[in-house]
Amino acid sequence: MYIDVRHTYLDTMENIIGFIKKQDESLEIEVLARGNAFDVNKDNIYVKKYVEVCESLTGKEIEAVNYQAASDGRFFTEKNIPCVIMNPVGGNIHCEDEFVSLSSLCMLEKIYKKYIKERILS
Repeated sequence: MYIDVRHTYLDTMENIIGFIKKQDESLEIEVLARGNAFDVNKDNIYVKKYVEVCESLTGKEIEAVNYQAASDGRFFTEKNIPCVIMNPVGGNIHCEDEFVSLSSLCMLEKIYKKYIKERILS
């Protein structure tokens, strides 16, 4: 059996494996791959600039939140490359009736373009 377990900074792979082993001591467990959760440094100049651009275009204060999800961002942060996750408005993620708001996609496009333009010019 293959089990895809994704954990946050609140737990460790060792704790999860220990929990599974407690269910049945005869289980043989082999970890095929592992990755780390990541934490965003809100004081990083690139992150601060990204937040500034978002706030200027949306007219809303951007609040950093802990989000429990898997992301390839972990590969960047392991190399000390700052990474943020920002999603368009939508719902039913990974389901047959998944949807996304077109206007929120357009807003993300504006944010990305402005951020890139301002980072290149500064």
